[in-house]
Amino acid sequence: MPDSKLYFKNILLNETRLGFIKILKKNGADISTSTEKIVHGEKVGNLTINYSTIKPFKINKEKIPSMIDEIPLLAILATKAKGISIVRGAKELRYKECDRIKAICQNLKRMNAKVKELEDGFIVEGPSDLEPRKIHTFNDHRIAMAFTVLNKSLNGTYNLDNTNCIKISYPNFIKDMNSLMQ
Repeated sequence: MPDSKLYFKNILLNETRLGFIKILKKNGADISTSTEKIVHGEKVGNLTINYSTIKPFKINKEKIPSMIDEIPLLAILATKAKGISIVRGAKELRYKECDRIKAICQNLKRMNAKVKELEDGFIVEGPSDLEPRKIHTFNDHRIAMAFTVLNKSLNGTYNLDNTNCIKISYPNFIKDMNSLMQ
């Protein structure tokens, strides 16, 4: 959201899990880390995210492992980038809690995004003039959380067919989202 700034404390900064942050920074996101320290052998620090526009991105098979859980959120962000964003080499997403490629594409299409489903990923043309819709989570926590962020940014509501699936990985997600949106 324009003029927004988020600050997160004590975030895991493990290099093997930073693919999402790296691709966003490479494509124009204003993200910085500070106060890095080692906790239980892992690098931890604070993360500051300032509102910025991002450019479209291309993600290939080599980059997927470092951002596999964030691909649904990247799909959401692709709807905001001006141009064509491509995710390839992510076929393993079809074998998670649900077929995440299918879930991403179906939900984005229902919201009027320009998206094309591929065997191993998807293509999103942005920016899209999205409309809030009821989200089909397919009982998948990652799909539920990503589309909750999108719906919340569009009209401030959570419209999911199942919020209980979020509890598997982040029981306080809705509460924390509400605190961020104030």
